[in-house]
Amino acid sequence: MQLFQRDLTPNLSPLLKAFFNGQIPHATAFTPDWKGLRLALDFKVFSQQQRELLVAQWSQQYGRDHERQKLVASLISERVFTATTGHQLCLASGPAYTIYKICSTVALAQLCNRTWPDRTIIPVFWMASEDHDFAEINHINGKTMHVQWDTPHGGPVGRLSAQGVLQSLEPWLVWLREHGAEEWAKLLEAAYRTNSLAEAFGQLIDGMFKDQDLLVLDADRPELKSAFAPIMWRELTENTVASAMKSSEQWLIEHGFPQQIKAREINLFYQTNDARKRIVRDGEMWRAIDSPMHWNAHELQNHLSANPECFSPNVALRPVYQEVLLPNIAYVGGPGEIQYWLQLKPVFDAFDVQMPVVLLRDSAVLVNQASAKKWRKWGADENMFQSNFASELAKMVQEHAVDLTSAKQCMLDVMESLKQQLSEIDPSLVTAADMELKKQMQGLETIEKKMAKVIRQKEEIKSQQLKAFFDDIQPNGEPQDRYCNFIDVQAQFGIPILPALLNAFDPVSRKVTIIVDVDPSTTARESQH
Repeated sequence: MQLFQRDLTPNLSPLLKAFFNGQIPHATAFTPDWKGLRLALDFKVFSQQQRELLVAQWSQQYGRDHERQKLVASLISERVFTATTGHQLCLASGPAYTIYKICSTVALAQLCNRTWPDRTIIPVFWMASEDHDFAEINHINGKTMHVQWDTPHGGPVGRLSAQGVLQSLEPWLVWLREHGAEEWAKLLEAAYRTNSLAEAFGQLIDGMFKDQDLLVLDADRPELKSAFAPIMWRELTENTVASAMKSSEQWLIEHGFPQQIKAREINLFYQTNDARKRIVRDGEMWRAIDSPMHWNAHELQNHLSANPECFSPNVALRPVYQEVLLPNIAYVGGPGEIQYWLQLKPVFDAFDVQMPVVLLRDSAVLVNQASAKKWRKWGADENMFQSNFASELAKMVQEHAVDLTSAKQCMLDVMESLKQQLSEIDPSLVTAADMELKKQMQGLETIEKKMAKVIRQKEEIKSQQLKAFFDDIQPNGEPQDRYCNFIDVQAQFGIPILPALLNAFDPVSRKVTIIVDVDPSTTARESQH
């Protein structure tokens, strides 16, 4: 295995570059570094009552899982905290970056525990089980196939029945077994024999990280929602989020940065098993849009108190729910997530909830043996991972082509001298010379295009190899971790990937990790020469 890393910062948006360069310190409560983490740890206040509620609910969730029950029980101590990431309940774990977010959070907790042995940080994966965007989670992209699961939907995806998922996954499961990934196929089969999508996804993540001290949380539970009910009532009656976010929205506008999210008047949904509808206020009444549900203030308060699980925070309020439930010091997110977290400090302040340190997840590019061989034939240039097929193909053509730059310059020089002489005879002749120069330049450009085409044809095998390499690390022109399913990528590797990622990742440092699965026989042969 060959592993190397590159700085992620140059590829970030202007807003994220400004944040990580320390140019907008007011956007978060703590800086995204080790100093910020320690301050968040020292300032975090989490009552014993909150700990008891969390432990009780997590204990119910984990049932007879004795190892994780021990982990849950440790949270009763005031010296134990969490670091969290979260994502939607994507089919079969979804795109690889979902797993990289979890690996980043586990690695962060391990680094914190080594750095500060007087405290314990437990990594947490927050399942976005209340999300209702089914189209974003119902498919996976593999190397040889696209798998899609179709079922009636409309409410929170975590409450969907998992029935029918295995039938949709069957062709892919066969492919996994054919490629030596029997263990992963069994893990998927066991997970999707559970009742709901939330149970299935939680079991899958628990299984993938069975050797790590990771806890998965499904916060779509009445008892947990009860702890959040006072904040939801304030949002329903005072429009707290929209008022608070005005300052951060204005700052973004003044400095030319885009808004990732825009607060609504009320940032809550009303949800049942089959629907999740926005709540709006209409005079002295509240209603769930496109539904018959409506309440006056007294009815709404009683309903919230009796059935808090029917109320669900949207993207602007969900992070506050997370921090109310967990003794959390850090959130590890993707680039898009962090951009909207940078709008939320006024919201945390308005509800008097401590905002965690916000860190960027690690990225990775995984190169299997077949692609590694192609990469080595091209000289094993590490810079290729920061390039793309079109650029590398152009570079190859340029290496074999005749450089016509000097010919173009010579033609320009000759024509410039000629135009000076012609202008002395008649200025109109200069126009004719310019037209002739344009034709000649176009002729040279035509020669360049024909020459490039001939070179590509002569080097067709190398071009195909280059395209196959980039199809693997940038499928459909997208970053590999945003397109490919992690389990599918793992099945193409001759070595386990998760241990290498956990050892390499550090979300404080903001790196992309490239792991090349080198064929041992190839390396041995090369070392003999």
